[in-house]
Amino acid sequence: MDFWDHHNLARATLYLGRVEEAERLIRSLPARGAHEAAVGVLEASLCERKGDNDAAVAAWTKARQAGASAYWCRFGEGRALARIGRFSDAQRALAAALAESDAEEGGLRFALSVDLRLLDFRSAEAKFQRLEATLDEREWALLESLPGMTYPQERTAALSATRHMTGAGQVVDLGCFLGSLTAALALGLSKNERALAQGIRVHAFDNFLWWPPMMDQFWRENFPGDKPLEDQSFEHVFEHVTASWKPLIEVHPGDLLVQHWSEPIEVLSIDAMKSPSLARHVIAEFMPHLIEGAYVFHQDYCFDMTWWIHVYHYVLRDHFEMVDDLPGASGMMFRVVSPITMDDVRRALAHDLSDTGVADEAFARSLELASPIDRPAVAAAHVRYYAEIDSGVHLARSEALRARYAQDLRQ
Repeated sequence: MDFWDHHNLARATLYLGRVEEAERLIRSLPARGAHEAAVGVLEASLCERKGDNDAAVAAWTKARQAGASAYWCRFGEGRALARIGRFSDAQRALAAALAESDAEEGGLRFALSVDLRLLDFRSAEAKFQRLEATLDEREWALLESLPGMTYPQERTAALSATRHMTGAGQVVDLGCFLGSLTAALALGLSKNERALAQGIRVHAFDNFLWWPPMMDQFWRENFPGDKPLEDQSFEHVFEHVTASWKPLIEVHPGDLLVQHWSEPIEVLSIDAMKSPSLARHVIAEFMPHLIEGAYVFHQDYCFDMTWWIHVYHYVLRDHFEMVDDLPGASGMMFRVVSPITMDDVRRALAHDLSDTGVADEAFARSLELASPIDRPAVAAAHVRYYAEIDSGVHLARSEALRARYAQDLRQ
């Protein structure tokens, strides 16, 4: 077997994901003379496959210096830099790659994704034009790039809700974090001339206080200032992320438990029911203002920690219909079929969360509504309900549920 036969075997083995076998084959190749560049590309690709992106950056540079394709080496360097969060360096590497004569569409699309992560919309627009991207392609790429804890399909659903709203009520975003859904809601609103003419805005509520280590993973190098410490404000980061839609957003910072609302609501995004008390406040203060036909997005509906959402939603179930279960996401989109009265509010607030009969009915209904891929999260919330509502009394029930779901969801 000559060098190129050996080389092609190593490359194919690496492509198939047999990393250890590929590494042995690559290490046995003579990395010198005319073959140095070819081996260098394999070594850089191997580093990427192993997830060692720091080593990959150096390996791609070495391969380029040995004479390998400047385009593919700079593209690989840009990929590795992006994976370790060095987006500005990645953008520079990709700009150099795209200047090469053999640049192709894959590199252009990846460079576009880096521009969007840096919120460099001017550079992104030039690439959109080169790609002749459709409006849908532009919006999907933008929504997918936004920082935050929401899923692209949730952002798309939020955009669709505000794009198609009538303008009979305001848009309210409860618990906006870095603004991924706020931006999506504002982007949809920006396409809705009827709603804009009626003065509709996206009202964003959050306490904007940093909570490490959970929030640390969403920090990006292009954010202004230093990463906040615990309980420091990150409102300036939210404003940075949503700057393109600032005229359409009204920010309401502070503790949601002391916030009030009095206007009709046509789109309500809820990512703030992080405790039973917050859930009750949302029900009391915001839900009575939902107009018939309003969209309600429950971000944590398929999340294992917030079991009380299922119970309260079940108590108010006659007022909602599901319009999108958003498979693979943690949220669901509902529509209001009849307004929630103050009597409904009082009934919901008076409900005893320790009523296990109602809770079991609530979770049975939620399991029917959820897509198959999201049912394990709902089942986990049901198990957590019994573990937390009174662990001394219901711990055995919690364990029995866990075992039952473990078997049922495997079938």
